[in-house]
Amino acid sequence: TVSVLYCMDPTSTPERASSVARASPRSPAVETSATRIKEGLVSIYTKLRCATCKAPSDLLIDGDQLCCRQCASSEAIEMPSALAEVVSAVRALHNDVAAGEASRPKVRAKRAVESEVAGFQSLNPNTHATPSKINSSPQASRAAVFDAIHVSEERERDVLLSQEAQDRVNLQKQYAISAKQVKAAARESSRHFKARGDKQYEAASYDDAVEFYSRAIALNDGTASLSVVHGNRSAAYFMLQRWNECIEDCRASLTRDDIKQPALRSKICERGSKAAVSMGRFQVACDFLESIPQESRSAETEQRLGRLLLTRQQLEQVEQRSAAEVIEVLRMVVSEFSEATPLRIRLSELFLSVGEYHRALQVIETLSIPTIESELCKAKSLFMQGFERVPDAIRVLQAAISVRDEPQLRLLLERIETMERGKQCGNTHFASGRYQESISDYSAALDAADGVPNIQKILYCNRAASFKELKEYRKGAEDCTAALAIDKKFAKAFTRRARCLLAMECFDGAARDFQAAIGLVSSADEKRNLENERAGVERARRGADERDKDLYGVLGVEATATERDIKKQFKLLSLKYHPDKNMSSSEDEQRMSEHRFKKIVEAYGVLGDDQKRREYDMKRQRTARVDPTEFRSAYDASRPRYNPPPQSAWARQAGKFW
Repeated sequence: TVSVLYCMDPTSTPERASSVARASPRSPAVETSATRIKEGLVSIYTKLRCATCKAPSDLLIDGDQLCCRQCASSEAIEMPSALAEVVSAVRALHNDVAAGEASRPKVRAKRAVESEVAGFQSLNPNTHATPSKINSSPQASRAAVFDAIHVSEERERDVLLSQEAQDRVNLQKQYAISAKQVKAAARESSRHFKARGDKQYEAASYDDAVEFYSRAIALNDGTASLSVVHGNRSAAYFMLQRWNECIEDCRASLTRDDIKQPALRSKICERGSKAAVSMGRFQVACDFLESIPQESRSAETEQRLGRLLLTRQQLEQVEQRSAAEVIEVLRMVVSEFSEATPLRIRLSELFLSVGEYHRALQVIETLSIPTIESELCKAKSLFMQGFERVPDAIRVLQAAISVRDEPQLRLLLERIETMERGKQCGNTHFASGRYQESISDYSAALDAADGVPNIQKILYCNRAASFKELKEYRKGAEDCTAALAIDKKFAKAFTRRARCLLAMECFDGAARDFQAAIGLVSSADEKRNLENERAGVERARRGADERDKDLYGVLGVEATATERDIKKQFKLLSLKYHPDKNMSSSEDEQRMSEHRFKKIVEAYGVLGDDQKRREYDMKRQRTARVDPTEFRSAYDASRPRYNPPPQSAWARQAGKFW
């Protein structure tokens, strides 16, 4: 039937023809027409052959004529009467079925046109006949049609059964998935999540416990008491030292009305009070304990509430006291409430401000679980103690940054590393004789160590040594003075300032600094060396007095210097030692400058005047010492020159010493 429909309507597709052919044949007229069509088709396809190509029939119906599809023969063949009757019946059936196609159910049977044609041809493949010799038997045709229909129905039934089996499997899978979802929905209840949170809390997995408690609170299906869940989550937050979240959960638990056990309410209030104390919020801690009914309070709770009220009152009045009093109050509070981390940090910072760096470190080191603020305060305490604790401070900061990279931690670490790098580079340059570069390095380190006196005093002293080597004695003495302002018992600063003052001819200040250094050192060798240097100050003083008697030595010029050279040197020295130029110097330096300035003015007053200079030169020549080896009288000019006896080894050593 499909083949005939497809042949009859060349514009139709095979799928379209199959859909029409599979229409429900329940109408008597349709069944009669289908029977007639099948009988005619069996008769035609078993006997008909193309007269040109002799191939099995593959005909195209063109009006009342036939054309072969395979050989594309243009010769039209007269349609046999039997086939013409079948075609007319098919057309009538096509029109009848097409009219009711939209409203009639369609049977889905996957059947191809080629298989149907092959089925009809396979009924009698050895039969060869031309259109004119068609002679069909009604009984044979009917049996063949019935067999074809039976085969088609069996095939269609198999297809439908396979589809039903597949649909059954899909339905079973969907049912299994739905059952799992129903069971999972039954398990995912607030009560279920609370139970899992309790197990994680008992296993000390507090983060997981918080997660399950949070899911139970978010679900809120009424299977668990939210006040209890909030209380349990506050306990997990307390163990994690997340004080803010703990306090919020305690408040959320207390605000609900489903807490039926007074003991549970008291327990939650005490937990919130402890969390508030750990944050240093004593007012909140008192509020939690005061919310417990009087009849439910224990004696221990009453005592703790009394201590909290007293501590709150002391902390409210602490702002009006001195630093020493504040430290004493905080020490008492911390000793009683050791869990108050903010108060510990504040006490440590107060110890740092008054220079008690070791006590500041002791206060902050006792924390069980450090925080960012406590680690920062700990690193500062180590840094303030000096260079020997700088590596420890760097390790503390690096460990804290590995946990949580905070800008304040990073800034302090960069500051400490800059200071340490500047000191090391300055020492290297000083050892290699590059004193100007060492001064730059020490200056950079001093900038990084601002506010760290134990480190600044050493850097000042090191930079003073570089200034001394560059003969900038005044700057070197100033750096030593800055170091002594930090530490009045810094022996090395006293020694270096004494050497700078000695080079500046401040003999009194140099002798005093050497004496102070001698009293501070403990080594016998160091004492002996400093005493020798102090004796050298007295020798230098006598030498300067001898020099001051020579006016040319006062101005630092030769006796043969011209008037222009003398005037130039006078201007240079008068600017250097003028009292107005040394107003910011120390008292010793000011006295030295005034003395030198007077000597310079007196010397120039004589040497700047030609008459006075000639008189001074004549007097200088008369008072000059005469070398006995050069002295010869007029009467013994013929005698040989005097040669003194050789000195002994002891005399030579004594001469070198003096």
